[in-house]
Amino acid sequence: MMNLDTVGVIPFYGGHDNVDKTTRDRNLSWLTQTVHSLKEHCDRIIVAVCNDNDSDAISVIDGIETCMLSCDPLYLPITACRHVQALGLKDCLVIYTEADQVFNVTNMTKIKDIIVSNKNAYVSPHRCVRLSGNEKFGPWERFGHHIPTDDGSHPQNYLFLRERFFHDGFEYVVDNKPHAMLWNDENFAIVINGQAWNYGFFMRSKVVDEMFYINTIEGCAYGAAYVCHAELFNRVLFVEANEFPLERASGFDIYRTPEAIALKTLNNQYFWVDHLSHRSGSTSTWADKGDNDG
Repeated sequence: MMNLDTVGVIPFYGGHDNVDKTTRDRNLSWLTQTVHSLKEHCDRIIVAVCNDNDSDAISVIDGIETCMLSCDPLYLPITACRHVQALGLKDCLVIYTEADQVFNVTNMTKIKDIIVSNKNAYVSPHRCVRLSGNEKFGPWERFGHHIPTDDGSHPQNYLFLRERFFHDGFEYVVDNKPHAMLWNDENFAIVINGQAWNYGFFMRSKVVDEMFYINTIEGCAYGAAYVCHAELFNRVLFVEANEFPLERASGFDIYRTPEAIALKTLNNQYFWVDHLSHRSGSTSTWADKGDNDG
């Protein structure tokens, strides 16, 4: 593999002026954990902020470059991505992530290798959340989603089996949208005749090798983070929009980029993020939240 530098990009907003100190400290703690998890994978880490309070707060974190941007906090992620595009990065890789996600990577070298071999490819992690033990769901859950049949004619309901696994003594569940399903303890997706079958068996997509498959559904490809080549990152049209402003920067806009190839690992524990802000003692880690829940 070519020894390319890797640039990390993290937008950070600690909260509005009236947010209490406890909340600000919590948000800063999440960012600190995110940065720490990226350090072994990045040669530089850019943290973008949009106010003096946040700039002062993150000064205690070693090994980052602070980037002050003038923008509405809602559009900080998009503005941060545009700022990095303006840097004119070329022969390097980019890791973008939201500020509340701890990276867990089994083999970053393989991730970087496949991106270098095809600069249109990017890899997003499986987004997972630690369970509190108070969640009220069984192994099977039926949701009200509707997916077209193979010929595109009649919508049908489908089931999800939520995978659980243990990490450092804690139980986790895949929590990106749509919620994941699988049929055994090892693989996130089943490989049948060279195709990945998962998410209710309606996504049958190409398996690239023993580690990756091509994700063909935007919501499933989403992981609120991704690794890509700077050439692809610079081609992304990052759009300021009232609908999903955070998610556009952290997955939707790169997915919609012409010729972009969204990859995920067949085994979700090869590349996943611990979604810190979704840890909860409530009855559900994801229900009753809006679409812009971070």
